[in-house]
Amino acid sequence: MSFLRSPPRQLYFGCMKASSKPGGETALCDFRKVYRDLSPELREKLATKKIKYTRKHAKVGERFTYDVGAMLGWPQLFGTSDKKEVERITKEENAPPVQWVGENQ
Repeated sequence: MSFLRSPPRQLYFGCMKASSKPGGETALCDFRKVYRDLSPELREKLATKKIKYTRKHAKVGERFTYDVGAMLGWPQLFGTSDKKEVERITKEENAPPVQWVGENQ
């Protein structure tokens, strides 16, 4: 959901397999607010590091993972198989531009 300008009003969580170890917490916050709350000095330091996080959405069924979001292909994630529509959605949501790479375009 990181590409959405407005976060969803409701989130649902489930467990496909209970962990035998502690951990696995999911942070629930608006990271845009967290960023705004950082000191200007720390924001500048982070900006100069040029760190970029990306997420790859493969074809459905390409591999199995317990990360449900990673199991979704981009057509399921965006609700369309039209690349132009996906580009329109991400632009409308002020998200980073889509990069079509590899076989799973």
